[in-house]
Parts: sequence; C-alpha cells; structure tokens
Amino acid sequence: TREPSVERTIDFVCKFSASLIKKDENKNQDGENEEEEETEEEMPPFLVKFFEFLLQHHGACDKAVRFRCCQLVNKLLNSMGDDAQIDDDLYDRIYEGMLQRLKDKFPIVRQQAVMALSRLQDPTDKECPVINAYLFMLGCDPNADVRRSVLSCIAASTKTLEPILERTRDAKDTVRAL
Repeated sequence: TREPSVERTIDFVCKFSASLIKKDENKNQDGENEEEEETEEEMPPFLVKFFEFLLQHHGACDKAVRFRCCQLVNKLLNSMGDDAQIDDDLYDRIYEGMLQRLKDKFPIVRQQAVMALSRLQDPTDKECPVINAYLFMLGCDPNADVRRSVLSCIAASTKTLEPILERTRDAKDTVRAL
C-alpha cells in the first residue's frame, strides 16, 4: 500500500542520494577544483550502486517490488537536477529496464515506468524509442491512468503533437458522452 510514511522515506532516500551530486557541483562553483570542472563529472559510487541495485531487481516476481524500483528510479532521476549527467552504460541500463516495465502486467508499474523514462526521451530524435513507446501506449494502453501519465510526460514535438491532440480530443468526447 502507499503509506505516507513509506512515501516520505522514499523521498528522503532520493533527496539524500541526489545531494551527493550537488555537493560535488558546489565544489566546482566555488572555484576550488577548476581542473575537474573541465572534465566530465562522475556520479558518486553510492548513487551508481543504488541504480544498479534497482535495475537488478526491477523484474522481481512481486509487483510491489517492481513498482517501488520504478518509483525510485523515477524519483532519483528527478532529484538529480536538470543538468545532471549519467554514464552512458547506466543510461542504457535504465532505459532498457524501464522499457521492459512499460510492458508490465500491472498498470501502476507501467505508470511509474512512464514517469521514469520522461527524463530519457529526446524530442529532437525522430526515432527516439522512448517517444515511440509513449506513442504506442497513448493509443493502445487499456488503462486510462497510464495514458494520462504518458500525456503528462511526453515531450511536445512535431511528431507527438498530432497524437497528443487526438488523444485529448477523444477524452473530451468520452466525457461529453457520459
């Protein structure tokens, strides 16, 4: 169940993990480590291990474990900030894992996977697999909450604008019919 105490604990864990990155960024802003500023920053080992742990367990048998893994990946990515960088290998693993969760049997897991992938989409890439998966889910997912999450997360571009407008038009027609 989604207890408030569990949600607060997850928020704390994600903010703490992301704060390790911010501490390194503050060093560079103070000018102490100008040599490091020119090179690409590495993620703290704790954060890398945390992501690896979540990605090892995102396919667990229990839907609650899959849900929490997706939720933690989502919140970690969002807590890292807009200018945070992650390793290409880790990016690929997060990307592949969350794409697998988009096909999950349970809508709540799919919904968290949709939100986790929102940071990984590239609206400038016409063949972005995340956007392609979002467009497929927008038209075919049987759960309204999942489709609503896709609408809130998908990046607007020339490729996505028509399907977004079509889906919102369909939603208006459904509400009017009721």
